[in-house]
Amino acid sequence: MPATTSTLAYLEAFRAFGTERIGLFTPYTEDVNEAIIRSYERDGIKTVSHRCLGLSDNESFGRVSDDEMRPGSLELAADAPDALIYLCTNLYGANIAAGIEGGTGVPVLDSVAVTLWHCLKLAGSPLLAPRWGRLLGD
Repeated sequence: MPATTSTLAYLEAFRAFGTERIGLFTPYTEDVNEAIIRSYERDGIKTVSHRCLGLSDNESFGRVSDDEMRPGSLELAADAPDALIYLCTNLYGANIAAGIEGGTGVPVLDSVAVTLWHCLKLAGSPLLAPRWGRLLGD
């Protein structure tokens, strides 16, 4: 039976879309971001810039608002990565993906949307609506 994780789903998405350079947005602390960056680097993914919100408990991740995500997202997109990554399955980034993409031209990959996309691919089902991120609807 096929299975995946958000990390495996991201790595598959990076391969599928030719993503080599990312902008990383997380709710985590700086040390967690640095560990993520090193992990992606081992898989050949370069983080051109990153933003973290400095949070350390799961409940606070889910309370991050769209308005708290937009400024950092726009700063990351200004560095012209291949994609902007919202990394945390308790961070709601999919709902602003289309707006960020439309305003910046940079594709957005949200953890939950990417994991769902990969599950659908593994199941041979139709992919997601473009509002969850244009790459995931292709």
